[in-house]
Amino acid sequence: MSATLREASERDLDELLRLDAACFAVPWTSASWQAELAGPSGDPQGRRLVLLAGQPAIGFACATIVIDVCELRRIGVSPSARGRGLGRDLLLGVIAHARARACERVELEVASRNVAALGLYRAAGFAELGRRPRYYRDPPDDAVLMTLAL
Repeated sequence: MSATLREASERDLDELLRLDAACFAVPWTSASWQAELAGPSGDPQGRRLVLLAGQPAIGFACATIVIDVCELRRIGVSPSARGRGLGRDLLLGVIAHARARACERVELEVASRNVAALGLYRAAGFAELGRRPRYYRDPPDDAVLMTLAL
């Protein structure tokens, strides 16, 4: 299934808060999401990206570009919509955004026990760089650091 992706705006805050809470044990705060949606004031470079999948939204991805590196900060699909390829579509949207802005790589971290996410990232060509032991607290887990050269 190919999802319709669109860039989120401040009017999508409630949807993002709902989705984030459905996808993560520790969701971001409203203030955190507001900062992601606003981005740096007057930023013409598109250094922050928040994508939504579907209407109404059933998935999201959040990424930030610092110089020539795109960091995938958060990606999630509503539990009721998983297994349809929406995570892949969102990930490919972030990669396309990074390529369009001449990034050299995309980086991310993922919980070592998140088998589905690890499979998604490996299928997209990401390679493991290392680990951060006991990085996650709820539930406790190591962070796997991954990168994709563009």
